[in-house]
Amino acid sequence: MISDNIRNIAYYCKIQYNFLSESLCDSYALQERRFDLQLPNLKPQVVKKIYKTVFEKLIQYGSEIWYKDIVKINNKLIQIQRQPLLGITETYRTVSNEAIQVLNGCPPLDLKIRIENGMDRQIRRNKLNKIIDDKINFEYEKRIQPWKTLKIDWNHYMEEMKGLMIFTDGSKMDVRVGCAFVVFYNKTELDYRKFRLNDLSTVFMAKVIAIQQAVQYVKANYLGQVNIISDSRSALMALSAVEEDTDIINNIKEDIKEYKGKITLTWIRAHIGNFGNERADQLAKDATLISDETISFVLSGNQTRNEGNKIIKDLWQNRWNDSKNARWTKNLIDKVNVDRLYVDFYLNQILTAHGVFREHETDVSCH
Repeated sequence: MISDNIRNIAYYCKIQYNFLSESLCDSYALQERRFDLQLPNLKPQVVKKIYKTVFEKLIQYGSEIWYKDIVKINNKLIQIQRQPLLGITETYRTVSNEAIQVLNGCPPLDLKIRIENGMDRQIRRNKLNKIIDDKINFEYEKRIQPWKTLKIDWNHYMEEMKGLMIFTDGSKMDVRVGCAFVVFYNKTELDYRKFRLNDLSTVFMAKVIAIQQAVQYVKANYLGQVNIISDSRSALMALSAVEEDTDIINNIKEDIKEYKGKITLTWIRAHIGNFGNERADQLAKDATLISDETISFVLSGNQTRNEGNKIIKDLWQNRWNDSKNARWTKNLIDKVNVDRLYVDFYLNQILTAHGVFREHETDVSCH
């Protein structure tokens, strides 16, 4: 009895899923046709921009729930995509889907949805884990209670500043990343530290870690009143933001707040010839040459999306290479490119071999 109920529920869910996915696809197809009719006088470049930033996002909305990698849905998505792309390039309606996508520089919609859904799932999973495969997740978020939020203010550097100062910096040379800090008393160098980050790290990560390591150095040596100086306005703004959930940033805030001496944060404009900033910059560049990685991070959200875009392009290229359609176009345009957009009506007739040609008109009349 229980197994029969489960079977019935599964069958009902399958019917509901098929109905939902088909209804969504039909609804989007109708909106695409309206879109094509209502924007006849805009430049093709503008229409493509609207298509990618508005309608593709509209189609992808909720796709993690309704999308399934099956032929029926994938074909429906390509059908939805076809209508606006035809309007943008002004090609004949007999042109294949593959050729239209290449002329517009728009990857197949089913590939885009499938890969981007996977990227979004990975990004959400990463935010829930502080350590992933022995690597630090820089974007790990830890919610804190509103009354426990901290705001660390920062000042602008003044040349007459004296006393104990720690200059910090991060650098990326080719693909190698490093950061460093250097300790000065007035203009006398006392100490420095260098750290090699893994190649997946960004310059922003390096500059934040440089500040973090400087704060820990101050706490470990109890240096009293210290001025930590950075040329990264974005890092300092993250530390001064009240609504900040990134765990690493909030840990730096807490370390500064709990320090029994006084730590002041200061911003200095980069590459203006300041002795401390230039020394920290050189040490950070030297840190990229260290063979062993001191600190390793997982891919950030933006890096994950960039990797996903590369995967989409590679899969699109493979599909274009394997396609038996649009062989004439493939001989003329063998590489896919998201920045491409051919909108000339007469040029596209040549690129597709679909136009006012005797051979094409004969083929059409025969069919």
